[in-house]
Amino acid sequence: MPEVSRFLGLDFSGNILRGYLGSKAALRLVREWIDMWKLNDVKAIEYRSGRVFHIVFDDGLEGDVDFSEYVGKGPIFEPLRDESFFRGAVVEGGTIAWPNGADIAPETLYEKIENAVKAGE
Repeated sequence: MPEVSRFLGLDFSGNILRGYLGSKAALRLVREWIDMWKLNDVKAIEYRSGRVFHIVFDDGLEGDVDFSEYVGKGPIFEPLRDESFFRGAVVEGGTIAWPNGADIAPETLYEKIENAVKAGE
């Protein structure tokens, strides 16, 4: 069993076992870890304008994300300069992705939208 799993008192199925922290402490840590990572999937995208897509997550969170900061940032994002290529994004693997394999981690998108909602944008 990996050291982190042994420390948290977890087996590979996520069941809480009696471990170094005791069952209640381990359960609390696991819940905090799950809440921290908010592992949600993108369920729908809709092109808005420029370099903006409207993103909808599986838990109902949604909002507009401006991808301008990624355009031309390294070879994988270079093709996003072309608007028709940029507009060709699809939902793949739980996130937004482009035909050349470029994608943005869903947790990054979730955080951007969540922060915008909190800021009242």
